[in-house]
Amino acid sequence: MLNYQFSVSVVTPIYNEEEIVVQAIQQNLEVLNQLQCNYEVIVVNDGSTDKSHELLDQHFATISNVKIIHRAKNEGFGCAIIYGIQKANKDYILCIPSDNPLSLSMLKNFATAAKKADIIVGYRNGRNGYTPMMRLNAKVFHGVVTTLFNIHLRDFNWIHMYSRKIFAEHKIKVQSTGIFMLAEILIRAKKEGCTFQEIFVEQTARTTGVATASKISTMLKTMKELLVFYFGDYRKN
Repeated sequence: MLNYQFSVSVVTPIYNEEEIVVQAIQQNLEVLNQLQCNYEVIVVNDGSTDKSHELLDQHFATISNVKIIHRAKNEGFGCAIIYGIQKANKDYILCIPSDNPLSLSMLKNFATAAKKADIIVGYRNGRNGYTPMMRLNAKVFHGVVTTLFNIHLRDFNWIHMYSRKIFAEHKIKVQSTGIFMLAEILIRAKKEGCTFQEIFVEQTARTTGVATASKISTMLKTMKELLVFYFGDYRKN
C-alpha cells in the first residue's frame, strides 16, 4: 500500500477486442484492488462490431466502480480516450490499452510518480511485437514530433497518466481523433507550463488481432493530424 490515498480513473478504449477484453478488465480490477486505492474503471467501447459489447455488459455492468460506455460509431482511438477523460472523476487519469493491462508494479510506479509532476509519461525501450516497418514508422514519428514541436520525451504515444486538473485548469482540449492525440496533449501541456515525469513501462507483444498502428490508413491519418495541428493551432499560438 501507498502512504497516501491514490485516486485514479483508469480509461481503456476498446475496439473489436472480444478475445482479450474480459481478461484485460478483470486484471485491471484485480491490480487496483491489490493497491487498495480509490479508483474507477472507464471502458469506452468505440463502436465495436464483434462481441465486445455483449461481453462487457455480461461481466461488468453490475460493478459499481466500472463505467461501460458504448459508442454507436467508431470514431477513432483519440476520440475514445478523450471521451473517457471527460467522464473521469478521480484525481488522476491513467490511459491504458486493452492489450497491455496493469501490473501491480506498473500501477505502483505511476502512483509513486504522481506527486512529482502533472503528467507521468510512460516510455518503452523497444517495441515488442512490432514489425520492422512499424519500428521504422515509430522512429520517424518520434523524430518528426521532437523536431517540429521542440518537445524532448522518450515516447509520445504510450501509456500516460494525467492530473485531471490540467484539463480543467489549463483547459487543454485536443483536435486530433487518432493516435496523434496523445502527442498533442503533451505538446499543449508543455506550452501551458505543465510538468512531466518519465517512467519505464514494459510493452507486451499483442497476441490477438491487428494493431491499428500497423494500418496504412492509420499512418496517413496520424501524419495528416500532425501537420494540420502544426500549421494550425500550434503556429498561431
